Amino acid sequence: FFFGHMSGVNMMSVSLDEEVTRSPLPRLLVATISCLAIGVGLYLGTAATHSPSQRLSVQPLVRPVPPLPQAAGAPHTAPNGFRLANFRAAPERSLQTASKEPFPLPYQTPAGTSQASPVWSPVGKLAILGTLGLALGAIAAWWNSAVNRQSGELAMLTTTGQSTSKAGSKKENTSGKSVPKGEVWEVDFCSRPLVDARGKRVWEIMICNPERTFEFAQYIPNNKVNSQTLKIAVDKLLEQKGAERPTSIRFFRGQMTTIITKAFRELNLKVAPSRRCFTMMNWLEERMIEVYQQDPRFDANISLAGSLRGPVNVPPKKLPDALRGETWDFVQLPLSMVLEETKPVLAGKTFGSSFDLKNAGCGDMSPDTMIPGIVVFSRRGKALAAWTASLEIAAVTVDENLKSVLLETGFNDKWFYGAWADKSLVAEGKKWEQAKLQTRGLHFMAVQEKDGGEVDGFWLLMKRDAPEV
Repeated sequence: FFFGHMSGVNMMSVSLDEEVTRSPLPRLLVATISCLAIGVGLYLGTAATHSPSQRLSVQPLVRPVPPLPQAAGAPHTAPNGFRLANFRAAPERSLQTASKEPFPLPYQTPAGTSQASPVWSPVGKLAILGTLGLALGAIAAWWNSAVNRQSGELAMLTTTGQSTSKAGSKKENTSGKSVPKGEVWEVDFCSRPLVDARGKRVWEIMICNPERTFEFAQYIPNNKVNSQTLKIAVDKLLEQKGAERPTSIRFFRGQMTTIITKAFRELNLKVAPSRRCFTMMNWLEERMIEVYQQDPRFDANISLAGSLRGPVNVPPKKLPDALRGETWDFVQLPLSMVLEETKPVLAGKTFGSSFDLKNAGCGDMSPDTMIPGIVVFSRRGKALAAWTASLEIAAVTVDENLKSVLLETGFNDKWFYGAWADKSLVAEGKKWEQAKLQTRGLHFMAVQEKDGGEVDGFWLLMKRDAPEV
């Protein structure tokens, strides 16, 4: 029984840790093996119920009809006691002339013999107990796995707010940032350049706010990559004392849309696909050097492969009329003035969006650094700014081949935002793009009334590639 129980536990545990995500094949295989084992065990147990000597001593349960007395000239009687002649050959015969010995009832044991009583042999007992142990072990393992899955106790490689380094002595202490803060979260759920004991890539859930006053990181085995795992992790975060519930969730990997969207919508949280996850991207690049490369499981050969990198190139689309300005121009402003323009945005007095330069990797820029930008003029400046605020604007780029200014939003959307016919603007657009490279992609877009009044909308933007992890 003990051997069968342990075998069942091991078989079911192995099946539950199989690499096939959302596949019932391992469980069906174990269930089939268990059923076959039960059948074989029951067969062996029942087959061993009687010993060979007892089976030989068992007599037929129904005896043949005893021979009837024969009168003179009566027909011949066969050796087995049955008459060969027709019953009408002796019509005078009555039941009183038959043998006085009572006719045996069905299943009656003949006199002088003993019916064999069922006796469970040691082999039968072991077979039955071993089979029951196998079945109970499999059920216990399955039940334990189901309970752990529901409670979020994920197996293998789980860290919360800290990561183990190569020697196990260096840890990233983020315990003071483990409580959720802020209205906006940036989320990433992707594989990392780490290989577990099974030779499979390790996945990780990372969540932070743009200010990085809240950080969360948790490793996940790749057979737990689903929306339920992410939902359980977020549920635990929000259950903490002092946790603030966000109003918007940003994520930049379009390949993970289904899992991330389903998990957060079940929690009634708004999801916004966006490349404005500048803090998350910078944090990932930091962890690549400080955490992943120091981990003994790091594999440089897979650091770039299959990392679900960045948006794919798509052709630009026509801009909706509600988002179209009347005129536009290339401009430049010192960083100090740019930051002044973001203050009304952060105070909620002006449409637009901003982010923390330090957490985006631009904190060391001089206030005198000239930041390139584009200004859009319109007689309906406030309405245009309000419509523009509905987009998750990531960057403004110049396409020399199309002779157009493109607005980049969401994962990989591009819109025709402005065009020119003057060839002199081609050179100006090229210089503007070169200026962006010198500011690490940092630039801005402003919307204001055509007569040069106050700014109605201001967006601090950054053009950058997705991290290589």
